[in-house]
Amino acid sequence: MKSPKEGELTPHNNYIKNRNIKKLKADNANGFDKLLKKQNKGFVRDIYLLTGFPGIGKTFEILKFINNHPEKRIILLSESHEILTEFEEGITREYTHWRGFSELCKVKNYKRIQEKTGINPSFFCKLCNKTDCPYKNQFENKKNLVLAPLSYLYTGRIKEFKPDIIFVEENSFSSKIVKKPDYKIINRQLDIFEKNYKHYKYLPREFKNLSFEEDMMELYIDYHKAIISTIQGYFTKKIENSEKPSALFKEMLRILKQTPDEIATYFRYCRRYGKQEAFSVPLQFYLFDLAFEQRTNILISDATVNNELLDELSARYYREHNDERLINFEEIQLNNGRKKRIDSKIIRIYPEKNPDAWYPLQSLGNTITLDLIAKDIREIARINNLKKVCIITFQTRIINLKLRLENEFEVEFMHFGNLRSSNKFMNEKIGFIVGTYSINKEDILEEYKTTFPFYKDNNEEPKRAEKSKRFVFNNESIDSLRKTKEDDEMYQAINRFRPLLKPTTIYIYGEVPDRIYDLIEVEKISREELRRRLRSERIKKGLKNNNLTLSYYK
Repeated sequence: MKSPKEGELTPHNNYIKNRNIKKLKADNANGFDKLLKKQNKGFVRDIYLLTGFPGIGKTFEILKFINNHPEKRIILLSESHEILTEFEEGITREYTHWRGFSELCKVKNYKRIQEKTGINPSFFCKLCNKTDCPYKNQFENKKNLVLAPLSYLYTGRIKEFKPDIIFVEENSFSSKIVKKPDYKIINRQLDIFEKNYKHYKYLPREFKNLSFEEDMMELYIDYHKAIISTIQGYFTKKIENSEKPSALFKEMLRILKQTPDEIATYFRYCRRYGKQEAFSVPLQFYLFDLAFEQRTNILISDATVNNELLDELSARYYREHNDERLINFEEIQLNNGRKKRIDSKIIRIYPEKNPDAWYPLQSLGNTITLDLIAKDIREIARINNLKKVCIITFQTRIINLKLRLENEFEVEFMHFGNLRSSNKFMNEKIGFIVGTYSINKEDILEEYKTTFPFYKDNNEEPKRAEKSKRFVFNNESIDSLRKTKEDDEMYQAINRFRPLLKPTTIYIYGEVPDRIYDLIEVEKISREELRRRLRSERIKKGLKNNNLTLSYYK
């Protein structure tokens, strides 16, 4: 395979063919036996994908494997501590749960500054001389099993642990952004630095004379180290005594938001892609590095794997490592022989005059729209004798719906953007989803450009779809990323109610992803038809009509 010339912005598929993900025939996790062996040496690595709809048993199979192999050094990664805490109930061997800096650090000022600035916690650990620190001590624990949030991939802790196997539960498509340093801030800092600490011998004074181009990377990293050394030497006592940091200290903190590794990564991308702008480092790349550098076996468990997107990411990774690191994916499918669920149903409700309505966030800011939806939910809950109403919607619309319903029902919410792996609504037989998750068009374009730096910006502008009026992109790859992220979130929302495991009815004010139609019965009805059905149900059950008139739905 021949890679393009340095700096050439040729799309990946011009030099590397899309590889079909190999599917292992498995009604259970038979493919796990491959995880018992270290990866072979060479330039090819296998990443295993455990797929299947939410609730089919992916997490169960992972926990069973973990419990059956106490001799293996294993890390289980997930998006949040809350989800990891749920996993703890199924673990029968000894483990360590790596908690966060803000939770365990005992120096209040360190915590306050870290939360405000986003500086890597390791910097504060270097300042601190406490020997009884629970945050540092958790990394020295000798247990063979670690539970940790995905954010630990961005640190060196996982490499230090040297795991045999990494399990990634419900892997999301996320990235770390590395940006161009702000040279005006650097120069201002240097002026303050020289004025106050002229005797400081480690400051690279020639830094100010550079043109801030290709030759500055090493010197910039030296500058970063000098700032750390200065703060350690002059401000440690002030921080611990809770004194206000000086103006110089505040200036120095600005530059510490970028670690030396991030700085080096930025300049490496600048040289490779021939442009100076923000770049993203996908979370998956950190996993790929562990597979190659430590021959770690990796299994990603996810109900919404996008083969095309994974292939694009692996192709970029292959290119950036000079055609020496090739990723192959093998998929372990869990299906347990399940077919389309006919005793669960999704009912998509639309306004009488707009069957393509998809209820974006903005439309739910309309008081009349929210009133109508709340009345629908109230009537459905009354007829079904619900004491608790469970709703998934936008975080900013929770309070609006809660105020309309809480006088009559106990109301519980989940919100888009925080759904993966949650079992909060798994036992509910009736649920509601209000709204269609969507991504700002500027954000998705920027994400694509930073994730795939070879992309040539041709002033790509989205257009509105004829029926739904949603924004779509002409560029198939960009629109595929948009659709993947939006559909995955709706898929996750539907499956929080576990309709594939038990009889469930879900009322949706929004779009239903295409893949759901093959799994569950989906019916699309107008509000007028819903009104007729509710009235009929009331008559059957001998309930009062409660002023449920036709005009109420118009």
